[in-house]
Amino acid sequence: MHRPRFDQVLLRNLALGVLLSSMSCTVLLKENQFFFPERFPLIPDEIHRENVEIRVPGDTSLRGWLLTRNYDSTRPFLIYFYGGAQTVMEAAGELHALVENLQVNVLAVDYRAYGFSDGTPTFAAISEDGRAIYDYLVSRTKSEPAPIFV
Repeated sequence: MHRPRFDQVLLRNLALGVLLSSMSCTVLLKENQFFFPERFPLIPDEIHRENVEIRVPGDTSLRGWLLTRNYDSTRPFLIYFYGGAQTVMEAAGELHALVENLQVNVLAVDYRAYGFSDGTPTFAAISEDGRAIYDYLVSRTKSEPAPIFV
């Protein structure tokens, strides 16, 4: 009678243990541990998004969105500077809520090197860019002046 060698028995038992362990792990895991849905409200059809590009010194373009409700340029404008690590894409829900709830048009532009914008961020550049964004909006609304809030 031939008896299996010790290493064969050990290997077989180890494989069986791994198989049984993996089966028990599979049973313990639940679907809610794999799926993390995040729902967003639908954007009303009356809110229109226009891509904007603002040229600033250093061969840099700042890009973002101008959101208006029914293209109403007589509404006040809000220049919205969101959190430091956000982009207009990530702030889209907030931006639409501002247009809807505050009854304003919203201009939001990505900071240098973030999102759609070019360049390198510096403290000095942020200040200059803020002024350039304001000047851009003033030049767009000259024919129909409306209050601008920052």
